[in-house]
Amino acid sequence: MTPEKLKDLMHEHRLNRKGVAALVGVTDRAVTHWLLGKHPMRKQVWEYLLFKLEKQTSIVISGGTWSLKR
Repeated sequence: MTPEKLKDLMHEHRLNRKGVAALVGVTDRAVTHWLLGKHPMRKQVWEYLLFKLEKQTSIVISGGTWSLKR
């Protein structure tokens, strides 16, 4: 997993560092290190992030976005 792939995923899902950190249970500082390439993101963490993002569903109601958890 490269920093570019993480940035692309964050952009696609409209996530910031804190959002990614909350999903995978790390600090936002850890996410910053991944984004800067200082520390590699473990494959298991990457796969867990993808799994968490697959579970989320969004719908649009009256122009606002609502998230549903399954």
